[in-house]
Amino acid sequence: METLKKNNQFQRVYSQGATKVNSYLVIYWLENNRQINRYGFSVSKKVGKAVVRNKIKRQLKEIIRRWLDPCLKQGFDIVIIARPYLRDLDFARMKKKLTELFREADFF
Repeated sequence: METLKKNNQFQRVYSQGATKVNSYLVIYWLENNRQINRYGFSVSKKVGKAVVRNKIKRQLKEIIRRWLDPCLKQGFDIVIIARPYLRDLDFARMKKKLTELFREADFF
């Protein structure tokens, strides 16, 4: 799984990409003219302290790596933003909400 790391990569997806939102997550995506998806993760300080934010990022990365990336359409830069209520979900419900959001965005 390749990740977005630089601010200009995130800003390009935010400004030119499409978006889908639910109560727990926001996803932005933009075609990248590659054969793979690249992912960026953003968890603000409103979600919690560093330990909580890092745990959420690890869980989201694992959901993407293990279950979603093999099934999703390829060739996109995708930014996943965690909203504060996400910290109240367990791993299975987090996976369900992220899958629902990608399904709404027609990525399957």
